[in-house]
Amino acid sequence: MSPHAAANTLTDPSTSTTTSPKSPSPSPSPSPPPLFPLRLSTLTLSTLRPHLTPKNIFLSVLLLIIVVTGAILFMCLVGMIRFDDKARKDAWVEVTSQILNACFCVNAGMLAPGRARDAWLAGRWVLKNDIKAARQLEQRQSPWLIILPPSSCIATLDLDTSAPLHLTTIDTPSSKPPPPLPRKIWLSILSLQALNVLFQIPMAAAMWIWASDHSARPAWLVAVSLVASFACGAVGGLWPLWIVKTRTRTKGKGGGEKKGEKEGDASGVRLLRDSEKGEVEVEAVAMKKREEQA
Repeated sequence: MSPHAAANTLTDPSTSTTTSPKSPSPSPSPSPPPLFPLRLSTLTLSTLRPHLTPKNIFLSVLLLIIVVTGAILFMCLVGMIRFDDKARKDAWVEVTSQILNACFCVNAGMLAPGRARDAWLAGRWVLKNDIKAARQLEQRQSPWLIILPPSSCIATLDLDTSAPLHLTTIDTPSSKPPPPLPRKIWLSILSLQALNVLFQIPMAAAMWIWASDHSARPAWLVAVSLVASFACGAVGGLWPLWIVKTRTRTKGKGGGEKKGEKEGDASGVRLLRDSEKGEVEVEAVAMKKREEQA
């Protein structure tokens, strides 16, 4: 082969093979943690062992007692279990009712410290705009509760009060995080969860005060407290699940990038100095300034 032919072969675009650099594929957004980590299809001893904690075992035994005792009480009330005399039937109804009341009191006693802490953190945020309390409340009620926008930039502040405020932003992906919940919604959910525990107090008082003379016990007090506690617990527990499901469905439908929108959108934060407390509060603000291409 002549040198000219070899040169033509090397410079001919039809014969040369070049590999164009591939554009980096966008990393998938992290999915929220599952609400129910265990499924019947994957339920084995290895997957069940991490969940066999003393607390979960105790709650499982407590739930079993509630189901069995509740079934016996129901059968006694509807006549599925027949008794020779009314006194024996009343004794069975009273004993099973007291067992159920004790189980409900144990459950309320376990939930009360957490409900009280949630109320305290919510009060700190509502009354004093405590950012740290809001973040702690979000962690305790994850994944459904979002009070503040996520931190999407880096802000540095010199601790010296005479030094100027330095603010640095970094690029963030165009996918928008879920918006914060309205205050009325998450306060209503926390109030329902707290009322679920508080309504146990009048029911327990009625069951214990008239334990020796159950015929004189005000039935309306037990019925109203029981129904109200169950209703608040059901709504306060299902509402967060509905929020997470709706948020996931909305993210799947409209989570794509808008046409013509640059990937270089930036978000920033504004640092506010509280002169009275000497604290620094971070308030997320939507700045969304598009950067020009170099």
